Amino acid sequence: MKIFNEIEKYIKLSDRDRIVLIQHLQLNKIKKGELLCQQGQSNDFIGFVENGLLRSYASDKNGNDVTHHFFEEGSFFLDLFSYNQTEKSSVNIEALTDCELYMFNSKIFKELENQIDEWSCMALKYYQSKSACLLNFHSQIKNYNSEDAYHLFSKYYKLAVKESPKKHIASFLGMSKYTISRIRL
Repeated sequence: MKIFNEIEKYIKLSDRDRIVLIQHLQLNKIKKGELLCQQGQSNDFIGFVENGLLRSYASDKNGNDVTHHFFEEGSFFLDLFSYNQTEKSSVNIEALTDCELYMFNSKIFKELENQIDEWSCMALKYYQSKSACLLNFHSQIKNYNSEDAYHLFSKYYKLAVKESPKKHIASFLGMSKYTISRIRL
């Protein structure tokens, strides 16, 4: 299971921890095009992509979709601002392929904190690591031309390059889909 591999990058799971985690895991199958999170609504979950590809996006004032992030296999995802229903979501999270996901609401997440040593530490380490990677990625592409930015994107987001429409990648990189088409030739 990819979820164990990802967690064990941050903490060591004992056999007992694995059993506890398995008891709380339920695999959800999501169809391509389904929304898991909707802009303007509250959300109370953290998910993990076992298989598939998701993207988060928001509509701008002109009604255009602006892609904020891609979540590929082996990664956690959430709308941090609306987690625990403290804020309304500012993004939509959409399945770009058929997906298999594990979902944890805040109640289950708290139970895991109480039952698995270092679960909170894992969540913090994961968040810090992914935030640093994303900041590094965005600071690099600011200084790159379109072709270099796309090549960096294709290094970090291999599944998104294969499965995502060009317009979503272009939106994420801040360029036109025609520029992406020229680069891909």
